[in-house]
Amino acid sequence: MGVRAQLKVRGQPLILADPSGGTFEAAGDFDRLLPASAANFPVLARVDPFGRTVISGADLAALAHEAGELLGQAVEGPEGRGLLRLRALALAGQDDPGAEMCLLGD
Repeated sequence: MGVRAQLKVRGQPLILADPSGGTFEAAGDFDRLLPASAANFPVLARVDPFGRTVISGADLAALAHEAGELLGQAVEGPEGRGLLRLRALALAGQDDPGAEMCLLGD
């Protein structure tokens, strides 16, 4: 199953327009790129691919930037789309201090 990320704002999952078409409420398919280098991706480096990681709203702008940077290493298809969704979720929550991204590994 891999890592699945979901953004919650005021306790509710956020549903967004998918950058690839349609709608979505979670991101995944990028677990091959984890763990990420702490030197280059300090927020993504905290993600536990086998456990639960919560990233606060204060770190979502940095997460969006890191997801965009990691796109250069992604394989086209599900992996790239998963990072686009992760970035879109992080951007959607970056201005809400109560937002949090929950990433669940398998």
